[in-house]
Amino acid sequence: MAVKLSRSQLPLLLQKLRPLFPDNIKICGELKCKLENRSQKLCGFDFLVDTWPNFSTVISRPDNTNNRLKFIDNHHSVLTQDREKLREILENSDVIKWTSPIVQFADVREDLYDVISEAADSHGFHAKLSFTYLAMFVDSEMASMPVPEGLVMRPLSEDHAEIVMNNVDYSGEGSVEYCKELIKHYQSLAMFDENNNLVAYTLETNHGVSGMARVMPNYRHKHIGLVLLSQFDKLLVEEGRRMGGWVNVENNSMRRLMRKLGCTEYPQKHIWIDCFKK
Repeated sequence: MAVKLSRSQLPLLLQKLRPLFPDNIKICGELKCKLENRSQKLCGFDFLVDTWPNFSTVISRPDNTNNRLKFIDNHHSVLTQDREKLREILENSDVIKWTSPIVQFADVREDLYDVISEAADSHGFHAKLSFTYLAMFVDSEMASMPVPEGLVMRPLSEDHAEIVMNNVDYSGEGSVEYCKELIKHYQSLAMFDENNNLVAYTLETNHGVSGMARVMPNYRHKHIGLVLLSQFDKLLVEEGRRMGGWVNVENNSMRRLMRKLGCTEYPQKHIWIDCFKK
């Protein structure tokens, strides 16, 4: 039986999860979003554990409010050190929102796919693996590179949300509104040319990562990506955070770029699972 935690218990949960990096990234990001009151539209999640205060398994799921954005309305995440305990919890029809036509598990360890797939099947769903990622994070001081002459840097505006979501793996219904909310409540950084054309950009998400980085094709030979991400790391360090995030395993150019910046690539793969009603 899962235990739903109260808001007063969440700071201790966050503290206990910190050593479990990088498996903890998404759940910790959602916890911080809620505890920092970033945005009601981004942090409408419950947090459940198998036992409290000592636990082996944590699940985040949509809460019962209607405050959440459509794009994240079916998002779930799991973190466990006991596969059988996770299997037991997922069998409980009250834990996961199996009443929806689609249930999504975001950024979970690849080796948990079979457990989630079996649980989905038992509740009348078919599980499909959609994306596979590696965590890559800066773990030491990074020298920021100077901005090339003729370019300026400033945060993204909400007007850029559609451009951003047209260039990511996981855009869908409500994704533009989701991106606008990220831009309003989290850090972003973009480069513009002298004609105010967008050259490159990146931003933080409610999942606790930097992401959605892109350099426009005409500028990819000018080390713009290195400049952008080194400057973004400098910005985040000033606020007590570091730059890093999930990189698609097939995106070799981004993985090379992150390694050039001194990022550590963690070998444990994480996946995104979409479960569809049969």
